[in-house]
Amino acid sequence: MRPPKDCSRVHKLQKLSREQKLERRKEFIASKAFTEATWTTLILFNQNVQAMTRLIEAEGLMLKELQSEAWREKYAMTEAQRWETIHLGYVDSLSKLMMCIEGLFVLMYAVARDYRKLPRFFTRYQLSQVDVILRLIASPQQARRALWRILGFPNLKYLQLSADDRKTVMEVLNVNVETALKALTRIREFYLDHLTVYGKFKHGLSLLLGLPSNGQAPVESLVYAFDRSSDRPRGTVIPMTEKLNSPFEWFNILQIIPYSDPAFNTISGILNDVKGLAFAVTNNHLTWAENCGQDYLPAKREDDKAHALVYGGPFSEDIKQAYNRIFVQVAEKMTLPVRTIAFQFTLKREKVPEAFKRLTQGNTVTFWINPQQKTGPYFERVPTIT
Repeated sequence: MRPPKDCSRVHKLQKLSREQKLERRKEFIASKAFTEATWTTLILFNQNVQAMTRLIEAEGLMLKELQSEAWREKYAMTEAQRWETIHLGYVDSLSKLMMCIEGLFVLMYAVARDYRKLPRFFTRYQLSQVDVILRLIASPQQARRALWRILGFPNLKYLQLSADDRKTVMEVLNVNVETALKALTRIREFYLDHLTVYGKFKHGLSLLLGLPSNGQAPVESLVYAFDRSSDRPRGTVIPMTEKLNSPFEWFNILQIIPYSDPAFNTISGILNDVKGLAFAVTNNHLTWAENCGQDYLPAKREDDKAHALVYGGPFSEDIKQAYNRIFVQVAEKMTLPVRTIAFQFTLKREKVPEAFKRLTQGNTVTFWINPQQKTGPYFERVPTIT
């Protein structure tokens, strides 16, 4: 992967004060340097990853309920059906997490390139883009160079810091890079190891659910996923030399997924890694745009206050104090607005009855703007930046 350009591509503009940034940020976000579509896409992606992780956590609570005695009063199913339901819910949660991981990898691929192309990458991405990031993570030296840009870190020369302060910021952000690389290495391994069950959940449902582990502690039960391919599966693989006899020759890949506390702990850790990285990456690139591509440090908003966003640690007390002092100094010139999106859809009058009729009947309404059509669209979308 070619090392991407620095995130602080400062345009040949005068140095802006905080007040000037507030006045011009909407214009900058809408410009070719970033675009409103990119701003909207980053916000929506982060919001939906955070919502998806909450849903996965809620599904975990449902699975715990199904394992308690209370299930007999609430659900009409046999013991075998209960375990099939638990296992399918478990695979569903795994698959949702895999979707978030793929989205994170596409996000990394996109922000390392032209901001203007980011919305199209997300509209319909290719797995080849995911593979680019998988290879990047597997090459630590290359990943370290790329992650400064991917994580949305600034070019320090634009912060006008003393040599000592610059060294402090460099140390903190480099620790952030190392922490992110460790997390991405864990995410990559998890993703590759679960590709078979993820693929079978999406395509074919060749899953065997509800199997006991035959007393192999601490595994409570197992899920089997069957697949067939002439290529070696990705991730950790145990090769087998024996060929399967009829009637089992329809598969040559068997993946066994444990339903157990160690597996739950692994999923919980990966979930936190994905959630944290999705927020850090989207937030930092949005902060760059909201500060008109000029001086900023990674920051997060809590209530009405801005706080330093540090992904990594721990740090010594001296480094903490020094970085907090520097952050306050930089933050005085930064903007960190509340991010909200409003969509206004203006339909052509003749299309309103048809659309509302379908909606009231419980049907979907799908609009399509034909790229070959010369007339105007059926609606206008106006994202409002506030």
